[in-house]
Amino acid sequence: MATLPAQVAGTSSGTHYLRAVKTSTTTRACETALSGAQAVNFAYECNNPASCSGSDLMSVNGGSATTIARNNNGSVTTYTPVNMTFDANGNAPFTFNYSDVGQVKLWASKAAGGSLLSALAGSSNAFVVRPGGFVLSGIQQTAAPNLANPGAANAAGTKFVKAGENFTVTVTATTSGGATTPNYGKETAPEGVKLTPTLIAPAGGAAGSLSGTFGAFTNGVANGTAFTWSEVGIITLTPSVFDADYLGAGDTAGTTTGNVGRFIPDHFTLSAGSLTNRAAAGCAPVSSFTYLGESLGLTFTLTAERAGGGVTTNYDGILGGGGFAKLAPGMFSSYGIGARSGTTNLTPRISGTVLGPPAWASGVLNVAAARVAVARAAAPDGPWSSTQFGIAPSDSDGTQLLTGALNLDADNDAVNDHQAVGAATALRFGRLRLVNAYGSELLPLRVPVQAESYTGTGWNISGADSCTALPTNALVTSNVVGPAPVLATPSPLTLSNGQATLTFNAPGAAGRFDLAADLNAAGVDTSCNTAHGGTAANMPWLQGFWSSVCGGTPAWAQDPNARIRLGSPKAPYIYLRERY
Repeated sequence: MATLPAQVAGTSSGTHYLRAVKTSTTTRACETALSGAQAVNFAYECNNPASCSGSDLMSVNGGSATTIARNNNGSVTTYTPVNMTFDANGNAPFTFNYSDVGQVKLWASKAAGGSLLSALAGSSNAFVVRPGGFVLSGIQQTAAPNLANPGAANAAGTKFVKAGENFTVTVTATTSGGATTPNYGKETAPEGVKLTPTLIAPAGGAAGSLSGTFGAFTNGVANGTAFTWSEVGIITLTPSVFDADYLGAGDTAGTTTGNVGRFIPDHFTLSAGSLTNRAAAGCAPVSSFTYLGESLGLTFTLTAERAGGGVTTNYDGILGGGGFAKLAPGMFSSYGIGARSGTTNLTPRISGTVLGPPAWASGVLNVAAARVAVARAAAPDGPWSSTQFGIAPSDSDGTQLLTGALNLDADNDAVNDHQAVGAATALRFGRLRLVNAYGSELLPLRVPVQAESYTGTGWNISGADSCTALPTNALVTSNVVGPAPVLATPSPLTLSNGQATLTFNAPGAAGRFDLAADLNAAGVDTSCNTAHGGTAANMPWLQGFWSSVCGGTPAWAQDPNARIRLGSPKAPYIYLRERY
């Protein structure tokens, strides 16, 4: 029998020849032993694996395909007759097809009889039949709820598992026609299957790395339950021989899967967190507190990571614009900002905005300017002298901070729900007061201005406020009697230790006027004066409650006002002396 090369399971071999020869009784040379139609006994021997699978899986075709008998290594005893046609030179063409894998040997024999005076027997070389392919199936999440691979087409598709999370794959070794090859993986040194990932989306993203292996093969099928991919996105998987060389006969690449994914980050990590009091005011030196209703600044960095740690750089792009980042960086609500002072949960009073906005870049989001305000209550409360802020970000896939990283119990239920950002700070209920003033019409008039904070029982000057800067165009005069007042103080009027002084030029004649400061976010002042104006200073956190009768303006939304008199003594006495 001719030397047989390596074959592919399920694929018919090329044409080979079985030659029947005998030794001439006269010349002692080889001569034709068989010619014409003959039945020849064929068998195959499984060398590696040493045991054949439980069915006869090889056929020989000498004119019509005939399934032949299997024999385990070292014991060829069972044959199957196959009809062959020999030419005048004793050559019979045949093909064969093996629907399994391994190293095998083909045997042929013919018993003596008729003109054949002695039996004929022979075998091929031991040749290798490698698999015709591999098919992957059963791709699903390993842990509950065992989500099946949704095969997302793009970033808008259904999520699958987290980067670094185990998923399960089943592989079947097959013939070229798709039938299972039961002996794959039973070799003396068992062959395996490796998976090669190919990134489908995001285009140009990081390829990531795939880890995990299949378990032992049973009847040509193996399962792997601990496959992980390190990145965010969508991939395909291509199976092939683990060592790329099946029993020395080369590699076989299987069928590439459809899309696998969408993979999402396992968690976010928080770093570089800091807090800046009165962020918009630009205090120098930095303020030690923030007024209720006023914005402070939070700065922090979020990083999208895989299970076990490591940045998922494909978590990138614009939400809704085809990107795989699903946390909207410009939405204040994305960050789940909370705060607690003592046992009081201040989270329900939080509002804010994110300036910029920032953008995800290679799995990292630098939030440089989150503006956060804790609203004033309907009546003065606090002071909240040790207020800790924290974040609990969550994207549309539910990606969050690790539970172990949470160190702030904002809602005071004995379970940490936020990760702290920056140091604890003080929040104070404040108001700005304009003090009534009077003096000579011949001298400049000084009007005291002071910021005050609620102490819990009353009001004190905010001695730590050296930052509030009131633009003088927010001041409005009304009810003027006598010369029009002329302000000499340059803009802005900046407090020092909670106090400052407005100076008006000497009018030269007696008179009076009302003064107010427009602290609203927009529009004219809402003081208790009868006439209104001014340019809004956008400091509503310093409005107060100055009168229960204030033109319909509610409590703690009233702008400060004062009555100014010139040319009038302090009291209706020129001279007063007490004698006892």
